[in-house]
Amino acid sequence: AYSSSSTPRSSRLAGLAARPSAAAGYAGTHSKGTPHHRSLTDEMAHNSDVYKHPRYYAIGYRWNTEVECEFIHACLQAHGPQSAKPCLPAGRRLLDLGCGAGRHLLTLAQRGYALTGVDRSPEMIAYVQQEAQAANLDIVASVGDLAHLELDGRYDGAFCFMDTFRFLLTNDAMVAHLKTVAQQLVPGGLYLTDFWVPRQEELVGSAVHQWEQTEGDTTVRVFYLQHPDSMDRVAQTFDDELVFEIEEGGRRKRFEAARHALG
Repeated sequence: AYSSSSTPRSSRLAGLAARPSAAAGYAGTHSKGTPHHRSLTDEMAHNSDVYKHPRYYAIGYRWNTEVECEFIHACLQAHGPQSAKPCLPAGRRLLDLGCGAGRHLLTLAQRGYALTGVDRSPEMIAYVQQEAQAANLDIVASVGDLAHLELDGRYDGAFCFMDTFRFLLTNDAMVAHLKTVAQQLVPGGLYLTDFWVPRQEELVGSAVHQWEQTEGDTTVRVFYLQHPDSMDRVAQTFDDELVFEIEEGGRRKRFEAARHALG
């Protein structure tokens, strides 16, 4: 199993701004970019501009939100704590770890769940708080780290989606995280995660995955690629890269995030 990391070794995304998405709104679309190798300074290696623009992040990743929230709801009904099932979702408390711009938080709160969200990005948390207040939704959001969670209260369920769990890079970090989450759950509470784990290292590819989403006059093109040359076979990690290209009001912007994750 190989994860991704936050220090990209090369960039294949130069020149892709003019390339149209092969299938707008479809996350499974792939297109290959032309390799363009460049050395990266330490500042670029820790670049996380993508996460400083939550509205664009919310637009770019909004596909599948309803389906994923229905999955969470169905799992709680089928496998959650027995005390919660008779009154789902009313009054049920859920914890979203790595909540990002809050697409799951907002959707599940609209269904009647009480939500708590945690994310490392202050910009993301501020956006979630703003959206929750505007919609009068029962959401508490705070800045926090998966590896060092400090939480109050107990929850009927927790979830960690969009490959976020893979940023726990060691067995010790994963075990400590799982123990912390377990302490926050009621008896029989459920913890859901999703993450991509290749069966073989050759599945860590060099193709550029791209999709786009549009809201009003704003189009967000998302490009994701992995760097197989960065693979650490002992630590089972690799570097990957996330790029947003924004077209808004006739102007174009670009934000990048270099990442290091578990594979």
